[in-house]
Amino acid sequence: MEKEDYKFTFVKEDGEEVECEIIYSFYNEELEKTYLYFTDNKKDENGNLNVYIYYNNLGEEDLLPVEDEEEWNILNKKFTAIMEEEN
Repeated sequence: MEKEDYKFTFVKEDGEEVECEIIYSFYNEELEKTYLYFTDNKKDENGNLNVYIYYNNLGEEDLLPVEDEEEWNILNKKFTAIMEEEN
């Protein structure tokens, strides 16, 4: 897969289109969801890279935000572990 295959246009809730790059994705069989970690390659006020975590349900195309706090915490820990492995 070429580097450009990792890029896509994400439409935010306000309709703004943002070019994003996929960092990591995985499928969770138990929840039947594919999780997608991606970035717009911009940094927040603290200098941290903006990273978004969305998912789609099996058989659906739309990306949905993770709204469950427990699920978000699990995914955040997984992302931290992935980033530590890369360094």
